[in-house]
Amino acid sequence: MNQTPQLLKVIKVLVADDSPLVLSNIKLLLREMGFVSENIFTAKDSKTIIKLLSEEAIELIICDYNFGDDLNGKQIFEEIEYLDLVPPWCTFIMLTGEKQIERVRSIVDLEPDEYIVKPYSVFLVKNRILRAFTRKMVLRDLYELGDSKDYDDIQRAFEFAEQTHPQYSSFLKRLQGSTYIKNGFVEEAKVLYEQSLNEQLTTWATCGFVSACLILGDYDNAAKYISLWDRYKFNRNPIMHECMAKLCLLKGQKENALIEIKSAYDKAQNMDRLQNFARVCELNGQYVKAHELFSQYRMMAQRTYRDSLMNHVPVIRNALLGIHELNEQSLRNIKQDMKRLKGHEEVLPELSEYLNLFDMHYDLNSGSHKLFRTKLNHTAKRFPSFSLEMQLYFAQLAFLGQQVDLCRSLLAKISVQPIDQMEFSYLVTRTQLKAMNEQCQAEMKRMDNVRQTWSALNEDNRIQGIEMAFTQYQERRQCPRMAVMMLKAMEFGFPVSLSAVSIRKLIFECEQVVRESFVFSRQERADFYQSANIVKNLYNDRLANTLLQHVRD
Repeated sequence: MNQTPQLLKVIKVLVADDSPLVLSNIKLLLREMGFVSENIFTAKDSKTIIKLLSEEAIELIICDYNFGDDLNGKQIFEEIEYLDLVPPWCTFIMLTGEKQIERVRSIVDLEPDEYIVKPYSVFLVKNRILRAFTRKMVLRDLYELGDSKDYDDIQRAFEFAEQTHPQYSSFLKRLQGSTYIKNGFVEEAKVLYEQSLNEQLTTWATCGFVSACLILGDYDNAAKYISLWDRYKFNRNPIMHECMAKLCLLKGQKENALIEIKSAYDKAQNMDRLQNFARVCELNGQYVKAHELFSQYRMMAQRTYRDSLMNHVPVIRNALLGIHELNEQSLRNIKQDMKRLKGHEEVLPELSEYLNLFDMHYDLNSGSHKLFRTKLNHTAKRFPSFSLEMQLYFAQLAFLGQQVDLCRSLLAKISVQPIDQMEFSYLVTRTQLKAMNEQCQAEMKRMDNVRQTWSALNEDNRIQGIEMAFTQYQERRQCPRMAVMMLKAMEFGFPVSLSAVSIRKLIFECEQVVRESFVFSRQERADFYQSANIVKNLYNDRLANTLLQHVRD
């Protein structure tokens, strides 16, 4: 790069470190390389970094990883990207004194343009800074292609770069593949990655090829190349594990998806991975672990662009899902989290509905079943206006409250989008919808088998039929179908273990459960009320006969 000395004189640099000594040393080193003092800016904390980047056209950032209690280098990098504070050709170099392999992997996973481990030699720092900066400046025009929608323009630009800068051949192919995908040319990206794999089995080409296959719905080829990678006994990197987790979700293999996303998180932690790990734990019913991970995400998101009142939602939801009996400590924790959300409904209207759902869930867990059913049926009218995540939670509450027919009808109303996006949250939601449908079908089948068994038993032995119906009803006291079966059984008699008062309570309880359900047809309701009248008359006759017998005695 013949013009490098002249270019260095006009480039603005930001050096970020909480150590004054390191800042002084790096500034001296940069001046020795040819950078001008007045173009070298320093920052000791994240606020100063964001402020300087907002005010100055910085094209080279040298940032420490550890800022004590402040945001770390990874979080700062994410903030810069999210706020779009620097151009795409800006060079980002990470400094780190971390020796733990997990931290080093985490930094490498971030994919800065370069990273330098402390302590370092002056020669090494100069060489790496210049190498990363030169490459970014030479290929500057290619980074500006991110907004281009013309395939021919992209292809010509990369062909020219390949001819003029063959030393960056591998890097160019990787950048070309990601540029294709960003602009929607996924098939072309897949071909490019496959050509690269035929030359050499590399991590970036394998991950790129698998990602392209997943977007295109070519799951067989995605699995094939992951297996090929495993066959050569290479260790999967975190991105490979994430691709495999997505593939498992697309195939409905939620348990395997959990294994893969956990492996990705264990190898290199970041905020997205933490959130996705929590989501898949919840998908697999590991609510205590999900609550722990979502709580960790909420804490780490503070003072970053990820900070939001909505971060409290999955924490509360999994706290409620993970407990069956509310003890005093769990009560205090849940109430405290819910209190944080109240008063902000005007800012985020969705919070109002979530608080309503949490109140319903709280009623269910505390045994207030009548209140739960009343709120459930009232809220169901607003179901079409809910977000997809909220619709699934509401349907889940219906299922947990033994309203299986309602759950099934709600799930049928959820529109399933075509698989044209590979966002992890969408894949988890899609898998959850499929799993809940399967749950409902299995429960409906179980109840059909119970009713068939009861019907056959009732024909042979009325007493045993009544006792079986009562046993099944006790297990599903909130289920309208079981309530109908219980009333039908009582047309032939009552459970021998119950007193007259308990029988009366049972009759009205069954009647109330069915009355508060709106999944029955008009004819089914008419049949039910006819059955209820028969049972009430039978009960009154029995009570009258008992009283008459007492009078005679």
